Amino acid sequence: MRERIGVPMASRPRAAPTGGRGTDVPAQEGFSQSPKSIQDGGEGSRMLQIEVNAETRSKLSSLYTELIRMARSCDSKLRVEVSFRTTSTHNGGQDVAGSRKRMGRSTSSKDLPPIQMPVKFKYGGRVYGDVDADCIVDLDSCLLKIGSVMTIPLRKGLCEALKEELSLSPPPLFKLLITADGELKLFARRSPPPWWVVVREECDDFKDVHLPIPIRVVGVSMNNRTGVAVVAFDVSDEGAKMIYLARWRPPGKPQALIEALRSYAEKPDSEKRERVLRLLPERLRERLRLGLTTVRARSLARKIERGYERKVVYWERRLVHQLRVMVREVKGRAVIAVDASGFEPSGETNSQGATLRIVRRIEVMAKYEGAYLRKTRVEGERCPLCGGLGVRYPQRGKGGRIRVYYGCGECYVYWDRDYGASFGAVLAVVPEAASQLRTWLRGHPLALARNLEIPSAAR
Repeated sequence: MRERIGVPMASRPRAAPTGGRGTDVPAQEGFSQSPKSIQDGGEGSRMLQIEVNAETRSKLSSLYTELIRMARSCDSKLRVEVSFRTTSTHNGGQDVAGSRKRMGRSTSSKDLPPIQMPVKFKYGGRVYGDVDADCIVDLDSCLLKIGSVMTIPLRKGLCEALKEELSLSPPPLFKLLITADGELKLFARRSPPPWWVVVREECDDFKDVHLPIPIRVVGVSMNNRTGVAVVAFDVSDEGAKMIYLARWRPPGKPQALIEALRSYAEKPDSEKRERVLRLLPERLRERLRLGLTTVRARSLARKIERGYERKVVYWERRLVHQLRVMVREVKGRAVIAVDASGFEPSGETNSQGATLRIVRRIEVMAKYEGAYLRKTRVEGERCPLCGGLGVRYPQRGKGGRIRVYYGCGECYVYWDRDYGASFGAVLAVVPEAASQLRTWLRGHPLALARNLEIPSAAR
């Protein structure tokens, strides 16, 4: 799934440092859904899922119905808010159901707005958040108490992640969300002050800024064929040091198998059946050779597609988590340069939809962590040092995949297209660090071309 050197990636959020400062945060009415631009700092958000079993989920669904009823009659003993895509606070669920009924559409549990409840945290003898909140998260005993109605145990990993969130400065504001189908989530929003200096305002969407050294710079190159390439450097007055180099490949979508199953389900015949059996994994081939019905084919196609979507979401979260870890190591004093020039709008591929969503996820993460983010367009075929067009060196890698490298005869450096684009994006966004980064690349001419075998004619 990925290639990496340097800093290893943690599979779970790390525990917060001890001695975090507790702050009483007043409750806020609703959340901003349109934060400011990245260059203004702005407001970022983060969602933390609370895993519950089927029995607890059923109780939460019943609690949601009861809280909606009490909110409409204004006799609720708990402070609740229903303000997601609705105009009325207390009649939110009724507004959504009524509007969908007038349009001739049915209303499912996913269409109903979630209930928002203020929450406070108890950790190490201190109280964080809204001191008057009815929902209490006890991080010492890993318990969530919703008034006197329910007590839900929390996973240790989630408690450690919440401790880390509360140790941030400024701390985030939390609310507890209860959905109609019994899901439980913690929604956090945070507005860290910008650490960069605005030099000149050219328009509403762009500001010329000064990025003081030392900083951490992260280059991200988006490509709908090869995935996401990430490079990161620590830059100071003494020079630059690479801390991370990785290529994140999204999981491939079994589109041929899904289409074959759907085609067989619509109009079965022997030819379509043999095609499905050829595409099926070996462990399922023998089981379905004699029992492949149209109903089972349609059900299997839906199951495979849902499984692929879960893999993509997990891949996206791991990538954003890795970027978050690198930003938090320097307490938000980081620059993220995103290059999206590798996308081909006319060429839909399996990885295009997955990598396109990464841009928005990175933007939200940067706002939340206080990092400076800017998008640019870089030609990965050009030399990062002189800007000249590189010479192609195609080579066959593992699994028969062709990988194309580039080299510059003037600067004697070699690079992979995606890594070169990531490096070029950093040079374009952070001119204050350009001298240190170019000096580093001259001393490491093969660092951006992993596994390249240089032809003897090019030496």
